[in-house]
Amino acid sequence: STAAAPPMTLAAIAGLGVDTLPQDGQPISFVASVHFITNSRLMWYNACVGCNKKVQLAQGEPYCQNCNKQTQVIQKYIMRVEMVDHSGTLYINLFDKAAKQLLGKSAAELKEMNADAEGEDTIGQTLNEFLQNKLFMERDCFGFCR
Repeated sequence: STAAAPPMTLAAIAGLGVDTLPQDGQPISFVASVHFITNSRLMWYNACVGCNKKVQLAQGEPYCQNCNKQTQVIQKYIMRVEMVDHSGTLYINLFDKAAKQLLGKSAAELKEMNADAEGEDTIGQTLNEFLQNKLFMERDCFGFCR
């Protein structure tokens, strides 16, 4: 089996050209702290339970264009965050797996907490608890923001 590549610095990742960014499935990892989480109101989307793609409402019902049918939905994270390490900063999108790892809650649980809060900013409070936490991230957990 192939040995995993050592974690890269954020400066090294940021210095990669668009043509040299690893493709999905290629190994890349880094260790960094979450410095800032942008727009806590748009942290998740409604996904099809069958294929995990974003669903639209059609005549008031969730409809998956990928599956071509009405479907049940589940909330999935997609969070834009600023990461920081000793070399610099980088904005990335955290996908569901990494965001759950960071927050210790599913998107559905966080949405439910917020709904029960009666106007309190429980999402903001929850997110603030996790700022400066160090994460080890692997390529299947995030996407690059350009």
